[in-house]
Amino acid sequence: MNRSDLATAASPSSLVSRSYPTSPDADPGPRYGARGVLIVSPRPSELAQHSTGGRLAAAPRRRSLTLSEAADTVSRVTSSAAHPCSPPLPPIDGDGASGFRARRAAAVLCTLLVAAAGSGCSVRKLAVKSLASTLGDASTVFARDDDPELIADALPFALKTTEALIAEVPGHRGLLLSACQGFTLYGYAFVEVEAERAALAELDYRRSEALRQRALGLYRRARDYCLEALESLDPGVSERLRRTPENALGPVFDRQVELLYWTGAAWGAAIAVALDQPEMVADLPAVRVLLERALELDPDFGQGAVHDAMIILEAVPETMGGSLERAREHFDRVVALTGGQRAGTFVTWAQKVAVQQQDRQLYRRMLERALAVDLEALPDERLANRINQRRAQLLLDNESAYFLDDPPAEDPP
Repeated sequence: MNRSDLATAASPSSLVSRSYPTSPDADPGPRYGARGVLIVSPRPSELAQHSTGGRLAAAPRRRSLTLSEAADTVSRVTSSAAHPCSPPLPPIDGDGASGFRARRAAAVLCTLLVAAAGSGCSVRKLAVKSLASTLGDASTVFARDDDPELIADALPFALKTTEALIAEVPGHRGLLLSACQGFTLYGYAFVEVEAERAALAELDYRRSEALRQRALGLYRRARDYCLEALESLDPGVSERLRRTPENALGPVFDRQVELLYWTGAAWGAAIAVALDQPEMVADLPAVRVLLERALELDPDFGQGAVHDAMIILEAVPETMGGSLERAREHFDRVVALTGGQRAGTFVTWAQKVAVQQQDRQLYRRMLERALAVDLEALPDERLANRINQRRAQLLLDNESAYFLDDPPAEDPP
């Protein structure tokens, strides 16, 4: 094998070409050839250790670089003010083979750094965007957990990390959607539900009201993140949703079912805990438009998640645009899609329909069905089902708080 063949075999990438000095001790360091291609010149003495009489000899025992050696190499590569690869690389202690490998690795790193610098790309932002995608995928891990207390402790850190990343890459729709989802989940599962418990089980109405106001703040924050994501697709859409919701959503949102759903869910949750604030209730038509558009684009999204949200909208009085008949249609569809294994659907029907009709039997039947849900039937909804089963038990234990009449007398044994 001649020298050029050996160089080709040793090259880690077609981006790096090599030339060889004639002096055995020469070390010209990295330089640049045509079209800015990095040229790295290893010492011939290093190559000599790999060849004998034109034939490849047994390679010397290889020694892996330590972390400090690698860090030192990177530091030397990136410390130049004029150019990240302008100074010659000093030799690295150790046998020639490891030094050769270190110089090759540094050369490749230089090439990548030069390419990044030449394109105006921020390595930091590339890393942030990569982490952003990972965080978006992590939501399933939370949803599959069956320990609400563990998630209650972990979720705030994840949410603040997401907000820190949004500050680094403003307008990143994946991060904005993740923040919207996370704050909606946290507001419902660990704040609003706790407010309900404080009022029913503890009779601590002051604490309950404080928690309700906190939940409202979290829902508003979630809504605003989703609206920011919508704005990145169609500037001005937030204002149109408030003023003329029926004409607010253009074709650009035809592939944004998830974003439409979560915007409507967060906004609707905020309205639900602020029914005493007319300016919030006035936004109800915008929520309906968002959810109806999502339903039109993908009726079965999230195994009926949009249908679940529509139950709440349709359960309002007819004077506010509700329809019990349409609510029943949405309820039946969710039960069909989930096999009756979503506890929240039954809790919603008990609270929004049975209480409105003052039907104790229906109320109990729905909550008992929620308690009978198998947590393993829908693994991706394990956390939500666990939380809603706790709510179902709380509502059963405090049934009288929702009904004006006395409970019927039990039959004698």
